[in-house]
Amino acid sequence: MTNRKFIAFFGTFILFGSASAQVPDLLNAFDSGARSQGAGGALNGAAADTYSTVYNPAGLGYVNRPTLQLGQRNLPSTRTAVGGTFNEQNRTATRRNGSTSFVHFGYAIPGSAIRKGEKGSFGVSYSITGLVDDLATAAGDLTFAPGIRVRDFTETKRVRTDFLSFGYGRTNAAGNLAVGYGIVFANQSLTFRQTGSLVDGNGDPISGGPAVISFPNVKSRRSGVGLTAGVQYSPPNNPTASFNASVRSPIRVGGGGSGVNFSTIPGRLMLGAALRYEGYRKGKDDYLVVGANTQFFFGGQGSSDFERGSQGGFGLGLEYNLDFGRTRVPLRLGYQTIGSSGTGYDSYQTLTYGIGYQPGDGRYTIDFSYARPRSGGQDTYITATYRF
Repeated sequence: MTNRKFIAFFGTFILFGSASAQVPDLLNAFDSGARSQGAGGALNGAAADTYSTVYNPAGLGYVNRPTLQLGQRNLPSTRTAVGGTFNEQNRTATRRNGSTSFVHFGYAIPGSAIRKGEKGSFGVSYSITGLVDDLATAAGDLTFAPGIRVRDFTETKRVRTDFLSFGYGRTNAAGNLAVGYGIVFANQSLTFRQTGSLVDGNGDPISGGPAVISFPNVKSRRSGVGLTAGVQYSPPNNPTASFNASVRSPIRVGGGGSGVNFSTIPGRLMLGAALRYEGYRKGKDDYLVVGANTQFFFGGQGSSDFERGSQGGFGLGLEYNLDFGRTRVPLRLGYQTIGSSGTGYDSYQTLTYGIGYQPGDGRYTIDFSYARPRSGGQDTYITATYRF
């Protein structure tokens, strides 16, 4: 067997062997803002701020002041230990906190500030909406074939999805119904690389072959466009209840001929409801919001290493707003779960906690959320909001 054929044969088995990685799947379920995240993501579709451009553009219809938002959170990563033989690997992933980064920047403005008499509002945001970042290593040699082993096996797998979203929302004359629509420009960067040394039974480099191979070694950056639409509705006979629904189309980013490229970002169907209860403390304007949200991802296409199937998620949470005169402090608690979407992608379950601070006339708000997923690590998110 020639060196070139041997390397190609070896690389084929690398692709096969890596398909069992247990990497938490956050390609679509990453950015939900500190307020909603603190309540288990349950308020995603009921928001009326710049996050509406990402989740439900109908919420823009209720934006009555120019609003600027900035979100920062940790970018989770995983470290995977590889054992067994090369073709039948055993993999165990440990989730880590990762570095901290700005993940959302958005601005929303009422249409009346642009054109007199316009009842709708416009919004634009740039968000990191998905991330898979995994480094897999083998502590010892992996048997590849009789008399052949792989030493110092390392695999780097990283996919990041960014959304530039534009939206418009408008309410009816009664103000109990809002509809919205928008366009999403997606950018997805992908890195996939595997390296290792080929040695014989004595641990010496394979005679006549390369001491270190790298196959595959893929870097790509691709983009695509999707559409989004949504609705928010409060029944006239029960204005403290709110129901919402939104849909985003799958976004084709292309995959080329490589077996590791990601080709289609899944679309998302989301349904939610929120109820508001008041009158908890005499003389105080306290109120409680209870919300639930479910989302279903569909139409995604990947490859053997980024396989995508249908995926569902659910969030349940509450937000209790304490009134301290000119200051309001929201306290949040929730639970969030996101199902596995394919071979080698773990599900995500966590309790979430959050707190906010809104002084004075509500011009600015600081929200903080914290979660400790079952898969490990910690998620922290902070959002700053300023209303002009």
